[in-house]
Amino acid sequence: MTALSFTLLYVFILILPGLAITTKCRMDADKFLSVLGISYALFSLLFVILNHYAMSASTFLWLYGLVIVLSAISILTDKGFSMAEWWQKNPHTNPVSSIIFLSLFYQLFAGSYTEIPSDIYAHLERLQTHLHNIRDNTLGAPLGWPQLLKQQGGVFYYLMAISTSLSGASIDTVIAIVDFANRTLFLLAVYFFSAYIFAYQNNSRAVALAAVFFVALHMGINVFAYVRHYSLAPTMLNMVIYFAAVSCFLTCIQKPTRRSFSQAAILIPLLTIAAAAIHVQEATFIIAIISLIAIIGSFAKFLPTWSQRGIETPLGLNACLLISAISITSFVAIYTYAHLNLPIAPNAHWRLWEFGEGVGLIPDIRTLNLKNQFIQVLTLWGLFVYFLFFINLKRYRNNLFLLAGMLSPIFILLNPFFVDLFLRLYNSTTLWRYCFIIPVHFVAADLMVHYFNQFKTAGWGIKKMESSIVIVGLIGLLLPIANTWNSAHYSRMPSLVKVPAENSYVHLKDMLGFLNGLPNSKLVITDPYTGYLVAAMTHHKSERRKFFRNSKFKHFSFKDYSDNPLDDYQKHLLIVNQRTNARSEIGALSDHWAEYELKNIRFYYPEALIDHLNARPAKFVKLWDGGDVKIYEIQ
Repeated sequence: MTALSFTLLYVFILILPGLAITTKCRMDADKFLSVLGISYALFSLLFVILNHYAMSASTFLWLYGLVIVLSAISILTDKGFSMAEWWQKNPHTNPVSSIIFLSLFYQLFAGSYTEIPSDIYAHLERLQTHLHNIRDNTLGAPLGWPQLLKQQGGVFYYLMAISTSLSGASIDTVIAIVDFANRTLFLLAVYFFSAYIFAYQNNSRAVALAAVFFVALHMGINVFAYVRHYSLAPTMLNMVIYFAAVSCFLTCIQKPTRRSFSQAAILIPLLTIAAAAIHVQEATFIIAIISLIAIIGSFAKFLPTWSQRGIETPLGLNACLLISAISITSFVAIYTYAHLNLPIAPNAHWRLWEFGEGVGLIPDIRTLNLKNQFIQVLTLWGLFVYFLFFINLKRYRNNLFLLAGMLSPIFILLNPFFVDLFLRLYNSTTLWRYCFIIPVHFVAADLMVHYFNQFKTAGWGIKKMESSIVIVGLIGLLLPIANTWNSAHYSRMPSLVKVPAENSYVHLKDMLGFLNGLPNSKLVITDPYTGYLVAAMTHHKSERRKFFRNSKFKHFSFKDYSDNPLDDYQKHLLIVNQRTNARSEIGALSDHWAEYELKNIRFYYPEALIDHLNARPAKFVKLWDGGDVKIYEIQ
């Protein structure tokens, strides 16, 4: 029942408020995106306000509980809305059912991505922090508006923490359900967004399903599939807000009415603010892509050969011109201030191409190095899609979103002014993530359906051969085909399969189960590998940053114990983990984490330490013995 309770709480929070609002406002276009985007935005904004004013966790729970109840009443009493009728008559019923079923089947077959030391444990550690805050009836330390709008409040983790705390679900349950729910909601958002941007085509549903297929199998970086590596990260659901904001803007300029303008004027700012509170990255995605759509729309409308379908009325063109002017003026003002007043942060220079020195307000020529993370995101498959896109450019000359997205590397990643500003406000570590707004998966989906239909209808000849090459290329380049310059094409397939138990927290599940049975939270001393799991999977704390040591790491491994150095750690738990670790094939293939980080960790436990523990049983009380793993309490 705890799993069901957790699921219902999680889904109600993300669905009911937005469903009530969109139903009352009769928002039909891209309704799923609006439902999820509005619900998540309301949760985020309420959390930010209450945190800023130091309200208690119970106050937040009562207020949002009231929102849920009122939303449910509004939906149930709305005579113009029937879920059963909507489900029966909606043309998207079968595709939606298929996506949900296949995602569930995949969850049961492959499980969650719990490879050690993947980022999932860092996210679970933040969840544990919020669970502690809820038990203390707080929303964490009150923060200022700038901090809250830079994701420092931890909105997404609090969303998980509420559902976990109220349902009493175990961390195992949280992993499985949030993984399934976030992946499924994200893929449904991909489907509805794709169906929206290709709504002018008769086969829009087929294209949308193909987009889901390509996003699931290709989106990501290196060998890590986005739907696996980021499912418990704040970025995945925030991409739904990104889709909702973009679709709202596209409706505003392509079908401009008083209602579409008022909805855009209200929703886009609120969605952007909420996205910033959840995960800043997607908020900047919204600003960047809307600006590019407006700029490209403004220029394109003046081209004599341009079709009238892209922007239907002068009202839409005026909106593009206004947004373009605001965007360019804002960028110039922010860039000028940053260039004159803010230093460039230290950077990993291998991520950049750097040329010469700037003069005045002209920056040093720095752009993203396309040979590294850019190609790891796009892969040969993405480059092939780009090639097909430019060959079929006329096909997309009316689709402002695809044009803006496919041209975005020129305006963002290869734009030294943008890169200079980004490096003064942040660092080069995440600059590459703007690759995620390149809509190669939507383009590939459209071309896949187009060439498949051409293959079926064309006679034997050049068109049949051309279609065959495209179809085989779009499928074949997703596979881990060996080649001379990289062993796996950066295929995502290695991370899409089931994680071996010996490479997961399951390898230490007996130890974690004992720790979760202890009533009070303890500080834990152990090696970084074990501490990474303890902090994520239990209510105990192990001081380290992610998988690695840092200045807070409590050293316990010494050559000599004659001066009893561990006596300073009274009431701490000491975990001795001498269980042999399995080699991570994904770690080795991706080179994402160094080999030494995953090898046998026994070197943290020298014989001198073991002898010292055995010689002083009154000081080091053994609480649990799992053979090659032991837990002591220091008296």
